[in-house]
Amino acid sequence: MRKIDKGPEPQEWKAYRETPGVRYKPIPSLVDALLEEQGFICAYCERSIPHQDAPGEEDHRIDHLSTQMKARQTGDDSDLDYENMVICCPGNIANNKKFYHCDKAKGSKPLTISPLNAGMMGTIRFTVSGRIKSTDPKLDKELNENGLNLNNDFLLQHRQEAWLTVAGKLSEMGWTKKHVTDVLSIWENKHTIKSKDEDHLAYYPFCSMICFMLRKKLANGTLK
Repeated sequence: MRKIDKGPEPQEWKAYRETPGVRYKPIPSLVDALLEEQGFICAYCERSIPHQDAPGEEDHRIDHLSTQMKARQTGDDSDLDYENMVICCPGNIANNKKFYHCDKAKGSKPLTISPLNAGMMGTIRFTVSGRIKSTDPKLDKELNENGLNLNNDFLLQHRQEAWLTVAGKLSEMGWTKKHVTDVLSIWENKHTIKSKDEDHLAYYPFCSMICFMLRKKLANGTLK
């Protein structure tokens, strides 16, 4: 997970939500704005999106940080509030509940953790095995089976593989401060991808783990 900086809501969405009597609907301009804002990665697990976990199924989900159920119960319009939305992967690997993650696992459960909160994101840590954790016990529980299920076997394997690939390349280049700094810059920043035959800026999948591990290497003071 990485800190998400919300931008202005798209004008098409603003016009839609200000229409009297409308209810939440993920219109294309809303989806496009959220994808651009997050660099085409899931707000929670950081898989690339849009991505179908099975042919014919959804390729993204929009999560309301304050749940739609709460909005219906209280009668407020938080389900239309752009500041209340992030975009996620389908979280439906092999249609197996064991692997449900992100919004698919969260469902209507109210969670405290938010990728919009810099303080919360500052508690996030990773291990070489691919595990994501938080130094805050409550948030750590929400990262796991009690919430987002970000440490299921599928995600652990893919995060670990991403790190091993980067570490392997650095072993070939040499673990120098310059090489690590250069690789870190690549993973910290967006790169150009094609989506709908247009150029867009995207982060690499699982970039937060890679950046955490590289910064840790730089901080330990052993690189020359």
